[in-house]
Amino acid sequence: MSHVALALGAAMICAAGCVWYLPALEDLRSGDDRPRSVRTAASACLTGWGTGAALAVLLFAAVPWWALGLTAGTGAAAAAAVSVRARSHRRREAADCWTALLGGAPDGRPVRAGRIAWAWALSGLVVVSASAGVLLLVPAP
Repeated sequence: MSHVALALGAAMICAAGCVWYLPALEDLRSGDDRPRSVRTAASACLTGWGTGAALAVLLFAAVPWWALGLTAGTGAAAAAAVSVRARSHRRREAADCWTALLGGAPDGRPVRAGRIAWAWALSGLVVVSASAGVLLLVPAP
């Protein structure tokens, strides 16, 4: 397949991807109105789509395949690294929200969201099990 056909395909995919990268661009332009995790995730999205656009331009220029592979690999690695960082920010923000909601543990440590989720899940399991046991033991009228 020629470089031009691949370049046109890549350009069309990048043009159709505007439903992802335009909202991400707005999230970045909003600045501090958006949480840090959202802005970092938007950066990851724009890095990925920017890599695709760069590949389309390089395909139009008919550069060697090794250069295309190097560009794609570098862009994918950068987008993945920024995405991991966004998840880390999101996890920290969620923990901060739970700490603010619950006011922290009695010993002054912040409460972790995972512990609270497990506590809710286990208490719900106990209530459901007890309710099922009562329903099974009580004879029907």
